[in-house]
Amino acid sequence: MFRFKLTEKRKEYLARLELDDSFAVLKHLPRTYTFYDLTPELNRYLDQQKVVIRGEVTRKTRLVTTPKRVQVFNFYIIYNEEEYKVVTYNRPYLAKSIGVGSEVMISGKYNHYKKEIILIDVVNKEVRNTSIKPIYHLCEGVKGHDFQKVVSLAYNDLLEHDELKEIIPSYLKEKYQLVSRKEAYYDAHFPTIKEKLHQAFRYLKYEELLVYSLKLQMLKN
Repeated sequence: MFRFKLTEKRKEYLARLELDDSFAVLKHLPRTYTFYDLTPELNRYLDQQKVVIRGEVTRKTRLVTTPKRVQVFNFYIIYNEEEYKVVTYNRPYLAKSIGVGSEVMISGKYNHYKKEIILIDVVNKEVRNTSIKPIYHLCEGVKGHDFQKVVSLAYNDLLEHDELKEIIPSYLKEKYQLVSRKEAYYDAHFPTIKEKLHQAFRYLKYEELLVYSLKLQMLKN
C-alpha cells in the first residue's frame, strides 16, 4: 500500500505494472537510458541530422491549428550566439511550459538552410552539457516523466520512514568502494552524469548478488 496520495490514473497504471508499494516502485529500474550530448557546432554537414542544443528562449509564437488539424507552436533559441527556430507539432502543452527567457535543452532534426530544428524532444530545463533520460518499461499511455514523479514520491516516502537502510556491511562497501544505498537508488532513477549512473549500478548489482547468495545459504542450511 502507498502512504502518499495518488491520482486515480496513477493508481490504475501502477496496478497494471503490479507495483503495490514504494519499494516496488523504486525497484522498477529504467530498462535503458538515452544520453544527450550537446552538438558542438551547427553547420551544413549536419543538415537533416539529429542535433542537441541548449540555450535561452528569445521569443515564441502563438499555438495555431492548421486546416488539417495539426497543432503548431514555434519558439526561438540562442545557441553559440546564433538564433534558431524550433518547430513543434501537436505538443500544445509546450506553448505554456516554455517561456521567453527560460533555458532549455532540446534535440531535433536540423535544417541548416532554414536555420530551424524540428523538435524531437525537450530533454529538460536544467542546463547541463550532458543530460541522461531514463527509459522505463511502462504501460501504453503512461509517460516516463509522470512515472518519474511517482518514483520521486516513493523515494521520499522511503527516506521519511527510514526504509533505505544499508544492507551491505560497511567493510564490504569500503573494500569495493561502493556508494550508499540511498545514492544508488536515486542516481539510477535521476542520473546527472554517467559516472554516477555507473556507480549506482555497481552498487545495485552487488546488492542483488549478495542477497541472492544469502538466500542460497539459508536454503542450504
